[in-house]
Amino acid sequence: LHADLANSPGQLVRLQSLDGYLQVKIAELNRTVSLRRAQGEETARQAMMDNTGQAAMNSIRSLVGDMMVAERTVLEERLLAARQAERTVFTVTGGLFLILLGVCVMGGLLFRRNFQRLSAAEAELELKARVLQATLDTVAEGIAAFGSDGTLAASNRQFFALAGLSEEVADTRVGLDDLAALDTQGDGFVASIAAMRGADGPTKTDVVEVGQQTIEVTYNAMPAGGSVFTARDITQTRAAEAAMRQAQKMETVGQLTGGLAHDFNNLLQIITTNLDLALRHVDNPVLQRRLRNAMVGAERGSKLTRQLLAFARRQPLRPETVNLTRLVRDLADLLRQTLGESIHLEEKLSPDLWTAMVDRGQIENAIVNLAINARDAMPGGGHITVEVANVALGEHDARAGQDMKPGSYVVISVSDNGSGMTAEVLDRAFDPFFSTKPEGRGTGLGLSMVYGFTKQSGGHARITSELGRGTTVSMYLPRSFGDEQIAKTGDLSNLGGRGESILVVEDDPHVRSAVVLMLEDLGYQAREASNGKDAITLLENGEPVDLLFTDVVMPGEIQGPALAEEAGSLRPGLPVVFTSGYTAETIMHHGGMQDGVHLLSKPYRKEDLARKLRSILGLGDAIRTARPIAASQPDDHPTPAHKAAEPFMETGGLHRIVFAEDDALVRLATIDMLDTLGYAVQAVADAESAVLLVEREKPDVLLVDVNLGGSDGREVARKALGIHPGLRVVFATGRDPGDLTGEFPNARVLDKPYGMPELKAMLDEIFSLA
Repeated sequence: LHADLANSPGQLVRLQSLDGYLQVKIAELNRTVSLRRAQGEETARQAMMDNTGQAAMNSIRSLVGDMMVAERTVLEERLLAARQAERTVFTVTGGLFLILLGVCVMGGLLFRRNFQRLSAAEAELELKARVLQATLDTVAEGIAAFGSDGTLAASNRQFFALAGLSEEVADTRVGLDDLAALDTQGDGFVASIAAMRGADGPTKTDVVEVGQQTIEVTYNAMPAGGSVFTARDITQTRAAEAAMRQAQKMETVGQLTGGLAHDFNNLLQIITTNLDLALRHVDNPVLQRRLRNAMVGAERGSKLTRQLLAFARRQPLRPETVNLTRLVRDLADLLRQTLGESIHLEEKLSPDLWTAMVDRGQIENAIVNLAINARDAMPGGGHITVEVANVALGEHDARAGQDMKPGSYVVISVSDNGSGMTAEVLDRAFDPFFSTKPEGRGTGLGLSMVYGFTKQSGGHARITSELGRGTTVSMYLPRSFGDEQIAKTGDLSNLGGRGESILVVEDDPHVRSAVVLMLEDLGYQAREASNGKDAITLLENGEPVDLLFTDVVMPGEIQGPALAEEAGSLRPGLPVVFTSGYTAETIMHHGGMQDGVHLLSKPYRKEDLARKLRSILGLGDAIRTARPIAASQPDDHPTPAHKAAEPFMETGGLHRIVFAEDDALVRLATIDMLDTLGYAVQAVADAESAVLLVEREKPDVLLVDVNLGGSDGREVARKALGIHPGLRVVFATGRDPGDLTGEFPNARVLDKPYGMPELKAMLDEIFSLA
């Protein structure tokens, strides 16, 4: 164009300006593409919002329109000049034909040359028009330029696509009013932009809703008369912005609720622990009933915090490979009983279904909750369908799913043919505490839990609904490429005996008989004694005994502690397990317990007995003959005075636990429970003291809060294991601690709030590890 317009100074000035704006636009496009490749679509979209590219395009369109008008003017002037020259030549030639024949011939030659120039100019102009049209057709926005007389001067195919009109209309040099008349939608795209003519100022931007599309239209008045309209479809942009706002809102609310739930969990931990301890020391039936009622209320509060943590994506999850076909079939009977006879339940399970990586308990709860929600939407009865299918999402599908990631998913959909949701309800369906049910019929946390659980699992949740036709809630769960491991409930095969001989000392014949039966069923050989004196006689006679299992309080002169002491003299290193319904404090009053002595509180189950015996007999002589730890502190690691903790004193063979918890009330309550359960415990409030205590005392277990007063409990565990590799670790937390299995394969997680049964079960499990 620079070469073609070398003789047109005015056009060259416009062309130079056009070149500058083109460079701006190209640079903006390059930057957008680079951001898209480097940082993703979301960053690129945000970069496009600064309107630099749009401003450049507006200037380009205006300059192109001016150039086209100028070129048409030049063409018309040339055509007029040519016609005038032609008439002059013919007039002069006719008058002087006879006299100036030679001049006539020469004039004919001049005419021919001028005609050739005119043809070349027309061909050149047509080429420029084709170049401009091709350029316009490559622009994503729709463009239409109208001359001062209101007729269509230039356009691209995108404009007619948005208008829903045929491109052939452009060849008729139709006017804007004619196009508006052809717009059969009445209040459609063309009719809407026609109303923008005569707007105040040279530029105006408006948004037009046409069917399911949202179109942004910009009107530019040209200085020489006429106007240029540009239009772009912003439907996807608006949807993406809405999705981003929703995600930001959910993230903000999630952070708030997660923080509240974590703090509330600590309060519930204090309440439940002290209620549990109080129940063990209250004999008044009225007070016991009131304390149990208070415990029920605390458990309800704990359920609420779990729901809040689920929405905030901070609940402790234990994902595993799950066969959802088997899971849904197993749930079907429970669902039918729960939903009632007025609800028809149908299962649609695709063949060759993939396994999914998900927390089994959470997905079962989610399906049940969704089914109950569906039932409530059909008070007169109806049809519920639970469908499971494989879905592979590509980039485009993932974008359509808002913040979903491309990949392979197993989708569980729960559908009903109930009342459906309005658009307003649908927009807020996943919001916590939002519910359409009457007051007292729900917390409004059901769907928000489903949303948080699926997002935390690496998937997504989606709702589609139509008034009067029903609702479908779909959970997208990440595919697992492994096989489901079916757990064997109550399987004690790894906890059974190896033929060891157990001496059972119990004065109650019924209890003694039951214990013997359990031991023999577990694979042990059992020998019996009804009192301490008979037990000593058996030991003196040389009966083979690998472990002494004795009650603490028995009739006669020889009680459990005295029997353990005498047995230790007769059989040095013989492990002893006390069993009693009394607390550890009471047992200590009966003479104390020596090294190698353990406690199994009554009542206990067969699994409890198996774990306790295996934890002792399977640990080896090193732990059986453990000695008290020195009370002195190494000189090279002095402890600050304000953080000093008393060393373990004589433990009498109790397992030793270092407990790190920054909340003083939680710390004190847990110490009481550990003492009651018969463990030697030292508690500290900060990370540094915990590490120093582990280094000094070499305990059996480190029980540490994941969020330890601004420190990370996992870092405490790393340092402690570096000092004491044989240390067992239990993390206590009220939220999801993340994946700990990779770095701490033998560690366990104790969910807050916990009571004495949960604490006991966790410690029994951790001590059962070889």
